[in-house]
This record gives sequence, structure tokens and C-alpha cells, in this order.
Amino acid sequence: MTTRSQTFVRLCDESDLEALRLREPHSSARFADKHFQLQQEGSYLYAVAFISDELAGTGVLDLRPGPLVPELKNLWVYPEHRRLGAGRALTEFLEEHAGQRGYEEVFLGVDPDNYSAIPLYLDLGYSPTGHHREAVYVWVDGAGESHNRKQMDAIYRKSLLMQR
Repeated sequence: MTTRSQTFVRLCDESDLEALRLREPHSSARFADKHFQLQQEGSYLYAVAFISDELAGTGVLDLRPGPLVPELKNLWVYPEHRRLGAGRALTEFLEEHAGQRGYEEVFLGVDPDNYSAIPLYLDLGYSPTGHHREAVYVWVDGAGESHNRKQMDAIYRKSLLMQR
């Protein structure tokens, strides 16, 4: 568990799902349920952040086999809680779990036009690798329609060796 001032981060448990579902754009989205199910299957950590007992955001550490392992992904802080430390706390919590599992680095992919996330990642010690990958993002709108879009993500990495 990580605590920063009034920010508290822990792994998601079943009791969080109702509140997480209420934050989704439509009841058919079920993103929280999907992340939680993957966590239950292992090799996937779904973290939740709270600020003053209010759900502030979520993040994932994907440990499943793939080109970027472990990968920090799906970091999301609800708009009313941005710039209060939840993104930093989620990232540090998930990095700590990666280090405890013996990983020496963490990767992430980010849209090069995500001007709010990139400064945070740089401040947390992530560096661009110069590599990119095509990513497909899926979302459900307020009407319950599913959409996806392709984009090229820039790949960043952070060494965990200096933190031990």
C-alpha cells in the first residue's frame, strides 16, 4: 500500500467494482470488470487510488508475456482529482510491485500527443526508447456504442535498479 498525503493506493478488490462501474461512460463498458477478471487470473495488477476516501483513479501493471513486460498501462485519474498526486501514487505503487517481483525495468506506451501524461512520466524517471508501436484503443461511449481507434504509441522505459 502506498500513501501520499491524502492519497491511498491498493490493489482493486471486488468491493470496488460497483464504484468503478459508476465511473464508466456506459453500463455496458465493464472495463473495471475486465481488469479485475484479468487480475484474478494472475499476471495482471489492477490498482485503485483514493483521495480523502474518494475514488480518484486506476492503473494497471501487465505482467503477461509480450514485448513490453512489465507494462504500465490504463493509467486514468478522474478529472476532478487530477494534479493532486493520484497518477504519481498509482505509478509508484505499480513500480514497487514490479520491483518486488524481480523486474529491473518498467515499460509504457503513450500517445506522443498526450501532453498531460508525458511530463508526469518524464518526472517519474521514464525515458523515451525511440521505439513506437501501433496500439488499438477500445472505448464505449455514453450511448453504449463500442469504438476503437489505432494510433502509434511512443515507448518509454524506466530502470528500477536505482530504486532498490
